[in-house]
Parts: sequence; C-alpha cells; structure tokens
Amino acid sequence: MSERVEVRRFAEAMDAKLRRNDHKGGWADCGRGYLRRRLRTELRELFAILDTLTRIEAKVDWSERDQRAHDDACAKLLGECADVANFAMMVADTHDVLNRDRVEKLRAPR
Repeated sequence: MSERVEVRRFAEAMDAKLRRNDHKGGWADCGRGYLRRRLRTELRELFAILDTLTRIEAKVDWSERDQRAHDDACAKLLGECADVANFAMMVADTHDVLNRDRVEKLRAPR
C-alpha cells in the first residue's frame, strides 16, 4: 500500500495540535458529553472559516480587506480541521472503538 502524503501531513497537524495542549493532561478523564460539545464547537468554528472563504471566493473583485480576510481564514483552516479531527478521535477513543479489529473491518470491501 502506497503512502498517502496528505494523510500523513494531516496526521502530523493533528499531532502538533495535541502536543501543543499536552499540558492539559489528555482526554482520558473527559466525559463523553464534554467531548461531543467540544466537537460541535470546533465544527462551528470550522464552518465559520469555510463560510468566510466561500463568501470571499465568490466575489469577482477582491478588496484589500477581502484579501486579508481570505489569508487569515486560510491560515486558520488546517488548525481547525485538525481540531475537529482530534475531537472526533477522542470521541471514538472514549467509546473504545479504536482497536485493530474495527479498523480492519473498515478496510474490507463493501
């Protein structure tokens, strides 16, 4: 199986965001409800960025303000995507579904 560079880079972004928050002690003691609420919050933040990008990119002529807003949104996009993925991973982990058997079942053809 060949390496998917995008998957590796995204996993690196996820890990970087987790490491930045290592001082918080991890998610093992976080309740499932808390993690679901945080996932929702991160999704809202991601969609706000995507909405900004969509609004600006739909314009024919961009002002300097539009360009700055676009650049700012692009700079935040990967971090927000990684936050969403990390909280989704934490939810999966607290439901004890990150085991080899379940991953292998995802690989099986449908």
